[in-house]
Amino acid sequence: MPTTLEPTILWKGLTYIGEVECNSVLHLVHSGVTPMNKEDMKKLAKYTANGDETLSKLSDEEVLSEFEITDQKTLESICTTHGRKMQMEWKDVSMKTKCINTAEGTVLEYPKVFRITGSPDFDTDFLARLHILRRKNNNAPGEEFVKILHGTVTWFMCVEDEVAKVEVPKGWQIFYHGFVEHGALLDTVADFVTCTQIIGPSEWELEATGRENPLLEDAKRSRLEAAAAKK
Repeated sequence: MPTTLEPTILWKGLTYIGEVECNSVLHLVHSGVTPMNKEDMKKLAKYTANGDETLSKLSDEEVLSEFEITDQKTLESICTTHGRKMQMEWKDVSMKTKCINTAEGTVLEYPKVFRITGSPDFDTDFLARLHILRRKNNNAPGEEFVKILHGTVTWFMCVEDEVAKVEVPKGWQIFYHGFVEHGALLDTVADFVTCTQIIGPSEWELEATGRENPLLEDAKRSRLEAAAAKK
């Protein structure tokens, strides 16, 4: 069985470690982290048993077939656990969605497998900016579910008008909704694989909020220093 680290949050100068502490912060914005379930962990152990930690032998379609959440009750349960009730009626929810205002040459259609190993082959600056996800004509948000299958992913989220740095490692999943201001750090030392779902309106926009992220540059610097120290 793959070993897992614990998620951590830096918020208001304090560090929160593990599911309970992290959710004490994330639940303030009806979001949260939970360990991936036993069935998912068994699958992960099977596919990484021969040292293929990045699941490179599986196509994106195969990864999605194994890890995508398709059961409505499971999705509802995750939302409820974190104090969230989906805004849209299920009859109006699309399981396949698309961002319609990405940078030129970038396609963000979901569900999506992100395979990031330094210097992604698409523009990531707009993902690092704090933003929300919504369909403007009726203010319907996307609902985002992410399983981390390899590495650790760094997010920034605004909680009570204060930016938090949220780091979620392999073996965990995170949920947040489109009205939570957030951004993801995809830099030259990023190394992760995720199964990412955004459900809700079939088409939506990634809308930058313009909020300054005071933690971004320090996070970039510390990651580069840590990577250099490993060489």
